[in-house]
Amino acid sequence: MSSIEKQTVCTHSIFIEFFGADLRGKTLLYSLLFAIISLCLTPSPGISRGEPPRSKDQKPLKEESFEKAIWNEAMAQDPDKWSDELKNNLLRLKPDSTIEELAEGIRTRQLHAKIHESVKKGEMSREEAKKQLDRLSPPTKRPNNTDKNYEIEKFRNGVLARAKMQIPADWSDELKAAIVRAGWDVEEIAKKFHGNKSKINDEKLEREKKQKYRKGVLTRAAAQSPDEWSDELMDAIKKAGWSVKELAAKISKHQEETRGGIRSKSTNLSLLMLELDTAVENHSWGQIKKEIAP
Repeated sequence: MSSIEKQTVCTHSIFIEFFGADLRGKTLLYSLLFAIISLCLTPSPGISRGEPPRSKDQKPLKEESFEKAIWNEAMAQDPDKWSDELKNNLLRLKPDSTIEELAEGIRTRQLHAKIHESVKKGEMSREEAKKQLDRLSPPTKRPNNTDKNYEIEKFRNGVLARAKMQIPADWSDELKAAIVRAGWDVEEIAKKFHGNKSKINDEKLEREKKQKYRKGVLTRAAAQSPDEWSDELMDAIKKAGWSVKELAAKISKHQEETRGGIRSKSTNLSLLMLELDTAVENHSWGQIKKEIAP
């Protein structure tokens, strides 16, 4: 091979090596750039393409779908016809509410939907719809609500709150009167918030409370000599419906029989309850409670 040929081959090799190195560098650069772009376009775990990322406070899609299905089912029915399963699911979603409160809210939403549908069909004007919607709104959110109306609603809400906090048997006469002044029936409010088991005139509960109070007074009285009774104890005896003089005579007699071994202490107390003046039967627990209140 001549010197010219050797030089040509050497030059050709140098060009191949130069451009080959340049191509490998560019290939590496392009690969790195492609990897960065792919990483940026790849969605994070739990995020589907085309959807905005969900914050930590948002519920999972499956849970949201379940809740939506429950509310849709409730809205599609008359609350009076809700199944027990649906009621339980609603209480799971709103554990701080009662079924009655949820039913009232659903009925209001159903009325809203019905009014909007009537407007769409041309069966009701927008002005009439606005008036009806205003009447369904809470008093504090009504645009033309007067101070008088607000005070009335405030009073009614306060009465309901007190009625919910106590069982009907413990409702005072003042609370019952307030319920009537608010425009409600006492028995209906009792049934609405406490069910059929809690009736205002529950005679059994009245008797139990009355007997418990009388037994407490009698136990204190029988534990000491009538001569040692305090004024406070004698007042309690009177409030229980007994005559202090009559009770003192009976207790003295029974204490003597107990000391003589004629009867046991427990039997003594039981017989006293049977032998005492029954006039207290006409003395209701409500009256006793009112008298002993400070």
